[in-house]
Amino acid sequence: MKPWIRPAAACALAAVGLIAIGRSYDDARRVSEARHALAALARIQEAYRADHGVYASDLGVLAEETKDAFGLVSSLDKLLDLEAGIVVRGGALNYHFEARARNRAGTIVVLDGPPRQSLSEAGRGKAEPKAP
Repeated sequence: MKPWIRPAAACALAAVGLIAIGRSYDDARRVSEARHALAALARIQEAYRADHGVYASDLGVLAEETKDAFGLVSSLDKLLDLEAGIVVRGGALNYHFEARARNRAGTIVVLDGPPRQSLSEAGRGKAEPKAP
């Protein structure tokens, strides 16, 4: 075997590994961006509930809440596979979003809300019992 074959093979394997790592990183980044998109929708849901008393069950209603429906949908389309659909469920007490990220696997991302309060947040604002 020629002496240069081993280093060349090692370089080729390293290049393949770097490509695979790069793709994995890109996929993970796209899933993270999709989760951030759902978090943005959750903030719109909270504003909608503050105005209407219930959470919206329709993406169009949420888009209209922003006053820039086209801008919202086009931004979401860059991060989520809107052709595959997005599930928006809302009611009096909670909401649910489900969509596919724009990565190679089409990873399903889910966000349910409202967020639960931590114990420290739950205790804030409550009156302390008075001593007898």
